[in-house]
Amino acid sequence: MKTIYKINKVIVIINLILFIIPYFGLIFMIATGATQIILYLIHLCYWKKIPTLFKKHLILYGLLVTATLSFLYFGEEFVYAKDFVFVVSLISAGLLAFYALYTSRALSLNDELKSTCHEL
Repeated sequence: MKTIYKINKVIVIINLILFIIPYFGLIFMIATGATQIILYLIHLCYWKKIPTLFKKHLILYGLLVTATLSFLYFGEEFVYAKDFVFVVSLISAGLLAFYALYTSRALSLNDELKSTCHEL
């Protein structure tokens, strides 16, 4: 879990740095989202080892990602302002990136606490 957090942290930091340059941050946000979905799937592989509280966070993250992607895909057909759909999807994708970072950090800290308790 610690490795997942480190990868996630590096990806988010790179994305934040790239937002200094116009459009590079937006382009890299696709890579950030794809990486975080892959890391989410890795978390799902360790589902039995994850405490119940964090399972709720992972389920919520999965639902929010699905809702954001659905809104981006289907929203342009139902809303006349396509820019609105893009901006809302962009903002929610950025917030989801930080939520995934928070969840992976919490899981990493939980694993650290478990390992230090076993050493005592």
